Parts: sequence; C-alpha cells; structure tokens
Amino acid sequence: MTKISIHPDLLLSILYGSPNGRRFTQDSPVLPEVWAKYAEEPGLAVPGLIVPRKSHQAHHVADELYERLLEYRTHHQLTERNRLDVADLPGLVTVRCQFDEVVNVILPLTRWWDTDGMSELVKESKTTIARWGSEAFSKLQDWIAHGSHTRGFHARSGGFIGHLGDFFPVRPRSDEAAKRTPFTDSAARLLLSIAALHAAQRRKNKPKDAKQSETDKELYYIVELKDLSPTGVGDALADLLKLSFLQQRSKARTPHYQEIAKQAEPDVVGRPSEGFLRLIHTLSLNRRGKGAVYNSTKTTKADAARRLFKVSNSNITWAVIDSGIDAQHFAFQDLAAKPVQAQGDSPLRLSEKESRVDKRYNVALITHLRNRDTLRDKTRRGALARAIANQIDMPGNDDLASKRDKVDKLLIEIRDEMGRGRQVNWDLVERIMRVRHDHAPQSHHGTHVAGTLGGAWTDHYKGEEVKVEGMCPDIRIIDFNVLGGSIEVTEFAVVAALRLIRHLNERNDYVVIHGANLSLAIPHDVSNYACGKTPVCVESETLVSSGVVVVAAAGNTGYNVFKTKAGEVPLHTESSIADPGNAESVITVGATHRLEPHTYGVSYFSSRGPTGDGRMKPDLVAPGEKINGPICNNEFARLEGTSMAAPHVSGAAALLMARFPELIGRPDRIKRILCDSATDLGRERSYQGAGLVDALRALQSI
Repeated sequence: MTKISIHPDLLLSILYGSPNGRRFTQDSPVLPEVWAKYAEEPGLAVPGLIVPRKSHQAHHVADELYERLLEYRTHHQLTERNRLDVADLPGLVTVRCQFDEVVNVILPLTRWWDTDGMSELVKESKTTIARWGSEAFSKLQDWIAHGSHTRGFHARSGGFIGHLGDFFPVRPRSDEAAKRTPFTDSAARLLLSIAALHAAQRRKNKPKDAKQSETDKELYYIVELKDLSPTGVGDALADLLKLSFLQQRSKARTPHYQEIAKQAEPDVVGRPSEGFLRLIHTLSLNRRGKGAVYNSTKTTKADAARRLFKVSNSNITWAVIDSGIDAQHFAFQDLAAKPVQAQGDSPLRLSEKESRVDKRYNVALITHLRNRDTLRDKTRRGALARAIANQIDMPGNDDLASKRDKVDKLLIEIRDEMGRGRQVNWDLVERIMRVRHDHAPQSHHGTHVAGTLGGAWTDHYKGEEVKVEGMCPDIRIIDFNVLGGSIEVTEFAVVAALRLIRHLNERNDYVVIHGANLSLAIPHDVSNYACGKTPVCVESETLVSSGVVVVAAAGNTGYNVFKTKAGEVPLHTESSIADPGNAESVITVGATHRLEPHTYGVSYFSSRGPTGDGRMKPDLVAPGEKINGPICNNEFARLEGTSMAAPHVSGAAALLMARFPELIGRPDRIKRILCDSATDLGRERSYQGAGLVDALRALQSI
C-alpha cells in the first residue's frame, strides 16, 4: 500500500521559516522532533515524553491526559486504537499516541494554547478555518517561491509583508475586542506544518518528483511546497481540528482537576479561568539509545593502587544501569567467602549467596507498572502478572501459579493507589521489579560492563593460567536492567533507575549505593533540547547532588562519514557527546587504547567535545578498545566502545571511597581528584578531557 508523507526537512522549513528568513527556535511546547517523527512514520503511534508544568504533579497530569485520550477515542469511534501506554514518574509522563491526538488532546493542555490564539481559533467554523488555512498556505508558497524573508520585502507586490499570523485574524467578539488573544507567527507556522502533513498523508497519488523513503519502500515524501494545494491544506486543517472536542477543553475529566476548577478565579472578562488546565510544559520523543559499546586495569594502575594501599571495596556498592547482568557467572564470585569449585565437567554457576551481584531489578517494567491501560484491563494485567511471575524474586517456594496470583494482587494495589491520585510507591514498585538471581539477561552488554568494574576470573596466556581482575574485584554490584531484551533503551526507564537509586538511599540511615555506571549513549538532539537539560541529564544531576557518583559513557559517534561535493569523506565529529554525558556533574568518559594510550591516543570512535553549549567534555578517557570481559553463560569476549571505558573510571572512583571513606557522599570532590590526577596524553582537551584516569596517582594525591 503506497503511503504519502511530507519530507521531515520540508516540514521543519515550514516550522522554522525559509532559509532567507529562518528562525532558529520553535516556540511550540511540542518539540519539532515529534512532528518530524510523525512525518517519518505516518499512521503509527509515537512514544512521547511529557514534562508537566511545575505547578502540576505528574500522576495528576497522567490521569487527566489518560481520561481525555479515552474520551477522544470513544467520541470519534477510534476502536482500532488499543494502546495509550500512559505512565508516570515524578516529573515525567510517557504516552504513546497518534498524530491527531497530539493536536487535539495534548496541545490544548499547554500554555501555548491560550497565549497564541488557538483557544479563539477553534470557536470559528470549519469553513472559516479552511479558508484561512488555504490563504495562509498560498501566501507561504508565494514567499518561498520568490525567496522572501519571513518578514520583509515581497518581490512580486513591491510591498512589505507581515507574519503568517496576520492571515489567521481571530475575529474580535463584541466587548472582548481590545482583549483578544493575538495569533502569533509561530502558531500559524505550526498550524500550517501539521495541516500540510495531514494533507500529504490524505493524498492518494504521489507527486511526480516524490522521494522514496530509505527505510520504507512503500513510503514516498513530498519534497516541495508546490506539490501541495492550498485548498487541500486548508481542508486538511479543518479536518484535523476536532472542534466539538476542542471546545470542551475547559471541562476537567478527573476529580482532582474538577475540584481545582471549582476554585479557579474568573479571568479579566468574567469567564471561568482555564489556567488550571495548562498542564504540559513540553512533549518530546521518548528517545531511544544504544549501549555505547587484555587486562586493561594495568593501564589505569588500579592493580598497583590496590596492592600499595591494601584497598578493599567489599563495603562499596555500585549500580550498573545497563542490559542486565548474568549474576551466576563465576567472574562475580564473592572472594571473601569459601571458594566455589565446579562439579566435574559442569560449568561453575554461582548461587545467590556466592555472587557479589546483590540485587537485580528489571526497571524496564516501569512503563507497565504505571500504564493505566494495562492495570485497568483484567486480561492485560493477567498477562503482565504471568510475565513478572516468571522472573520475580519473591520470598518462599511458591509455584508459578501462586506467584502469578500474588503479583496480580500487587498490581491491583498499584492500580488502586493510582486511582486515589497517589504518586509512585517505590517500595511497592521495587518488590515487583526484583528479579531472581538465576534469571538470564538477553544481552551480553551489562555483564561485560560489570565484569570490567568488578569481575575476577582466570584466563590462559601462552599456555599458562593467569588471574584477570577488573578494577575492583571485591566490589558489591546491583543490577538495574533498563534495556530488556535488546540493546535499545528508553530515556523513561533510565530516569526511573536513577530515581530508584535515590529512593534506596533515602529510606536508609546509610548509603546503600555509592555510585552508578551508565554505559549508555542517548543521542542529544541539539535542535530540541538545551545541552545538559534533557530529562535524563537533569535526573543525573539530581542523583549527583544527593551524593552519588554518576559515571557515563561519552558515546561512540566521534567518527562519521560526511558527504561532500568531492564524495564521502571520513572525519572526526566534534561536539558529539551523548546524554547523559552532557550533564555537567556527571563524569563523562571517552575511550583510548587498552595498552598503549600514549601511542594511539583517543580512540577514533570516541565521542568528542566540547558540549553543544561550549563546556569541556569528556572529563576523562580510559581503556575502551578490545576489552576482555565476561559475557553471559560463563563465557568471555572482547568488546570495545566507551561503554567499556566508563566502568574503569567507576572503579577508580570506588577505590577512592574505599580508601578514604570521608569522600563518600562527595561526588564533586571525587570528580575533581580524578581529573586533577589524570595523565595527560598530549591530545586536544576536547578529545581527551583531563587525560587518562590514573587510580594510583588519585589515591596518592590525597
């Protein structure tokens, strides 16, 4: 089936303006990346991440949004849409919805709806809206065709032109004439963008010069505005705006906001104020990322530091936020306990008491545990309970059916608490997320990262058995699986893991988790986010401010192939640091050669700084090439990437806290010590940061 859409670049050109008069930012609270995603995947529901406005709590916003989306689908008989996936954490809401739902349900819950004229526009008739849309789009085509500025001299008429908002003249209403809301240029551009997208996707025939999608053979892109008719765009705008629904915006759907509505003061013209419904600050994509993927501890001098200072990390616990850890792997044997021997030819597999992986959490479950669709539907909740029962670490020797019943009761308890308007009950969520010691992860990545940080095993070199150790071979480890069954990660799950760490520390009188390693790389979209201010960066900063060391991989996009007039040219990529490495307080780690860093310098793939707003990153580099480490099922492999570099620095930080306990809870001081004691490799600072981490010199410097 042939699908037609507007090319994302053309869509953004409408939002931002033509090249001659291009604006650099877009004012709508729905970030441009969201509209571009709907252009790339027409007809599909897109996962989004909502930041509520500061005066509203996420669980209340999630409830109101969920009820509005349900009402919208019921009102328009959209029975084929069966997933909403509305879930929440404090400060964040995740949702999966269609293009028209963003326009008609999410946008009206933003401040922009009131301040930029939309609340007045939707009071007009569809005929009027279609006419305005047609006239404005025709004017836009005319401006672009003649190279005019967004606001400047019009080549054809010989006169000056105004903003596109001038062509959406919201009609004054009697005594409100002097107080009517202006219609801004950015609002007009947004309306034309979404109308053009809707018009393109309603087309039956593709234009002659349409561009075929590189990923979908049935999808064709419109690449020029002239291939869209103004009448078609105007009609599409009128069709897209569901006026009868939008005119009911001020009606609260949940008891919490119904009570607030009763107390709302009337506005300046005596109408009931709708300010209480400005619930949403921004909607962005729930971004996906990837893992930033012979004895390298000698390169960091960790082996010498442990011997010289007789350091033991047995009282230090580190969180590995990754793809899950094979806790039965013999590389994680508790060396302080009685050595475990393999029985005959059977491979050695550790029991829970024999492993230094103390606890395991499947944080990828968080979207299900806050998903209103799942928890309120008995069939879906039962399926979730069965899946959790297969992996949950639950006291007792219950059979699978009994575990499933107990899990279902816990899910009902979460549902009921959510129905009473309560935030996340982390104690309850933690119980459900706990994973059995013997439940196997489906990716090797987390096991390898944990092994570099705290593994210890024997290997063979030139026919002899040799002992191989990670940075801290007696450190305690807690496994936070955010990746599930693949290497892809959602920002929402990573934020949940960071918050769970805070909860585990705050409910005790002592520090439970001293540091966290994130060998993850979530690409930073520079046109949509302030650098270091994305949700995962902000949450990382909050965790650091609570006293936890956070170490993150810089990313593996420091090398790319660029297309030029002379052909493809391979070049290093500056300002390519990934999130959460862009967060200022996080220790961001690039990669170098595992044995000869002075000779080879920074690895070609290692992401480079500075950050997008000009701060120095990475902070340090560490071995990240061909790192030998454990993988699932008692096996070993060599992996490379800044993922492998980050746990070297986590280990150095852990050694500092083990030797000098007064540094516990002082991540800023630890970062400064590691950077001040690093070995200069003689490379550009934006490549190497402070240099190669040196665990021995760090301990000696205090």
